[in-house]
Amino acid sequence: TGLANELLLGRYSMPTPKHPDCLLSRHEAGLFAECQGVLERAGGNHRHSSVARLMLPRCLPLVQAIGHRMAYEAALDAGVPRPLLDLYEAGVVLQDPAWYVEYAGVQRWTQFEMEDRAITAALPHIEEYLASTGAEPYAVSPILTHESWEKFINDLPLFNGNAHYTVVPPLPRIPQQAPPQTQIQAHL
Repeated sequence: TGLANELLLGRYSMPTPKHPDCLLSRHEAGLFAECQGVLERAGGNHRHSSVARLMLPRCLPLVQAIGHRMAYEAALDAGVPRPLLDLYEAGVVLQDPAWYVEYAGVQRWTQFEMEDRAITAALPHIEEYLASTGAEPYAVSPILTHESWEKFINDLPLFNGNAHYTVVPPLPRIPQQAPPQTQIQAHL
């Protein structure tokens, strides 16, 4: 809450957006404007009780929006592949879908389609993206390769006992087709 308050009071400032027209920059600016509106309605008194009630739940999303915008811009300027940028952007949009519907005109279904397109575009390059991180020497989980997973499973201790199990009857089948809907008639 401290950073958000200091930013809103003008005591501190963050670097201005390099790409102000991108969705994440617009989101940050929109949340900032909403919070400034709360402060203005309280006559600029940041200690007013209504400011505390209305601002506190908005501080974290505001600071996160700033971070999301800055991370996106840094990745864009660093030449991160477009599918990864789009995937990041879609994920951030889905964290505050109502704002994007209300203020950016990005309908709910469009948001889902953004994510689907981003996943579809990134998936064929996933091995390439993972290799470019340089994390392979540090990844030691046995599930990373089929061979190491088999070795892990085969090396697990085997316990024997005299337990018995009972076969449970299967659950009843669920009908394939929904039952016909009954009509409700209003009696006037």
